[in-house]
Amino acid sequence: MRVEGITNKRNLIFALFIFLFLLVDQVLKQLAVLYILPGSSFPLVDNFVYLTPVKNRGIFMGTFFFSPCVNTLFAGFVIAIFIALLLINLGKRENLGIAFIISGATGNILDRVLKGGVIDFINVKFWLIFNPADIFIVTGTVLFCLSLTISRRKCIE
Repeated sequence: MRVEGITNKRNLIFALFIFLFLLVDQVLKQLAVLYILPGSSFPLVDNFVYLTPVKNRGIFMGTFFFSPCVNTLFAGFVIAIFIALLLINLGKRENLGIAFIISGATGNILDRVLKGGVIDFINVKFWLIFNPADIFIVTGTVLFCLSLTISRRKCIE
């Protein structure tokens, strides 16, 4: 029986995904802050999607305002849980969702530590302003839940 270690090929691929998603998030946030003046908004799709950079100091969707230290510790705790799940190696389907969640949470925690708050800039007029890391977290959560549901159905059958 072969025991797979932390550095198996599959985990390295997911580490690369995490790094790439994190890089995309950080680059897009930096571009939004550099090229859009504070307090202004750039129309991407008229009357629907705007680029509006804001600094979010809350935890979830700009809510739950705690101290910066508590927010950072909470985000770090979430990242640690999902890294542990990734290392346990639940399987391909679960790991893809976990990779999205880790990259999004890491992108937002980097903002908290380096910039004093999360940089949000995607402004869809009927929703709250968000960022690519938020998209990764939501996408990862949906993928993770779907993969668990599929896995449970296979166990029941």
